[in-house]
Amino acid sequence: MLIFQHGEELMPGGAQEMTEAGCLEGIDRIYGNHLWSGYPTGTIYSRSGAMMASPDEFNIAIHGRGGHGAKPHETIDPVVVMAEFILSAQKIVTRTIDPVKHAVISFGMVQAGSADNVIPDSAYCRGTVRVFDTDIQAHIKYKMEKLLQGLAVANDITYDFEYIRGYLPVDNDHECYETIKHAAQDLNLIYHDSDLMMIGEDFSYYQTVKPGGFFLTGCGNEQKDTMHPHHSPYFDIDEAALKYALSTFLKILDLENVFEDEKA
Repeated sequence: MLIFQHGEELMPGGAQEMTEAGCLEGIDRIYGNHLWSGYPTGTIYSRSGAMMASPDEFNIAIHGRGGHGAKPHETIDPVVVMAEFILSAQKIVTRTIDPVKHAVISFGMVQAGSADNVIPDSAYCRGTVRVFDTDIQAHIKYKMEKLLQGLAVANDITYDFEYIRGYLPVDNDHECYETIKHAAQDLNLIYHDSDLMMIGEDFSYYQTVKPGGFFLTGCGNEQKDTMHPHHSPYFDIDEAALKYALSTFLKILDLENVFEDEKA
């Protein structure tokens, strides 16, 4: 069965909605693929067990009291407090989590004010937390909240904090991983075990229902200028990679004896 899924980028993710609609009924295993510009065209990457992280989101607003930039003593400057929060949040990972564990806090949006000489009433930020461990996930959320509480007491601000848990980590079934690896090798494609990746993918929801394996097909080609990272405005794919992804899927079906079952 082929699944044409919507909404991978928008939580709760199309995989959950597709599964709840019954797309995995009668299915034994599931395989997924993502083209990846960071790897050369013609290469296949996967790994057994954990492969991709859980991508959480957070939204924060800090509310102070605005005023003239020439009279900061008459204001409660939310920009300075937001700056302090962003810098202090980095210490949650570097100073409160075991260094051999994996965790990332990144800020993707910071907004405040509209004039150079006016201190605004509020400042806003959005960002992402990436982890493989639910205990670390809970710890980061707790420490972010405690940091905001401390800043509120110290600076007389108020705040809004929204933390949205993302998809589960992609965790490949070992037998599915072996099938992917053998498929690539049988096709004489260059296969490598991938590193742990802090990106997220809602394919993980399928894996809570059925054994599954996810793999990456390289689509980076310097001659075709397709080495730019995903989400870059210059991102593009080497379309030659499509045949390698498709041939790997077909070989997986062969190794899973799907064609023999159809003949029977």
